[in-house]
Parts: sequence; structure tokens; C-alpha cells
Amino acid sequence: MPNTSSKGADRVPGLEERTATPRAASDAFDPARLTQARRLAGMTKKDVAEHLGVTPAAVGQYETGVSRPRPDVVPRMATVLNVPMEFFIAGRPSPRLNSSMAHFRSLRSTPKA
Repeated sequence: MPNTSSKGADRVPGLEERTATPRAASDAFDPARLTQARRLAGMTKKDVAEHLGVTPAAVGQYETGVSRPRPDVVPRMATVLNVPMEFFIAGRPSPRLNSSMAHFRSLRSTPKA
């Protein structure tokens, strides 16, 4: 009988579900993955910061690689951005998306963000 549960149905397709501990995800954190997930979710650094209970500057430091998120922040970050926690681990294949070709609104009516 197939599993009809919708758990994980909104996850990024093509990513393998491997189990990783929050500590491992924090230790091997890839800042570019956070930027990619945040942009795909259509969120600002301030939006992410509010959901995580950190400052927007902290999110900026995570994205630039100045600092890594604490292990307790990584699972919440994954939930907020709707990606598996393993998505943030460096060294995993990274799908590159060309967003320049995916625009369906008039540029005049599109918000700058």
C-alpha cells in the first residue's frame, strides 16, 4: 500500500533524505545554501531572523560565512525555509537554478525583493 502521507510533499525535489544531526549540519554549514533557500522561499534576511529568533545581522553573517548557526538553529532554519536539514551541508551536489528565465510578471509591477 503506497504511503499517502503529505509529509515532505513540499520539500525540494531531487534531494535525498539522509539523516544528519544538527551538530553535523552546523559544522559543515554551506552559507551559499542558506542564501539559495532563502531566495527560493521569497524571504528577506529580516523575515528569516524573526522566525529563528536571531538578528538580521546574524542571518547575514551565516550567509557570508563569517559565523555558523548554532546546532539548535539549523533544524528551525530548515523548517522555516522548507528544506531538509541536510540541504545546508557543504559538499553535497548543489542544483544551480537560473532564475533569470523564470519571470511571469511585468517588471513594472514586480517588487524589488
